[in-house]
Amino acid sequence: MKPGTVQLDTVTQARRLSEIQEMADDCAALWLDVDASVIDVRVTIEIPETFRTDWESAQAKATQARAVEAQAPPSAGRSYAAFVSLATPMTMRQPCSGFPRHASTSSPMILGLDPPRK
Repeated sequence: MKPGTVQLDTVTQARRLSEIQEMADDCAALWLDVDASVIDVRVTIEIPETFRTDWESAQAKATQARAVEAQAPPSAGRSYAAFVSLATPMTMRQPCSGFPRHASTSSPMILGLDPPRK
C-alpha cells in the first residue's frame, strides 16, 4: 500500500459495474464518518482469467453473429417467423382478458399450441 493509504475492513455492493465507484465512495465515507468529497477512493476491478476469457469469447461470437445477421436479407426474420407459425399446429383455446379481440368473435382469444394429430 502507498503511504497515506488506509485499507478498510468493510464491504458494500452494487447492482451494476457503473455504480461501484459511487458505492465505494459512500461506504468509505460512512465507515470513516467523513464527507465523501474529502476522501479519494480508488477502485480496481479484477476479473478472474477464466471468466475474462469466456466473456471475450462470447463477445467475439456475438459480434460475428451480428455481422452474419446484417448480411441476411431484410425479410429473412419475417420469413422464418411465418414458416414457424404455418408449420406449428395452433388452435383457439379460451377467452382471455387483456388480449386483442379476434375479429370474428366478441371475446379475446389465446392462441395455444396443440400436440400434432396422428
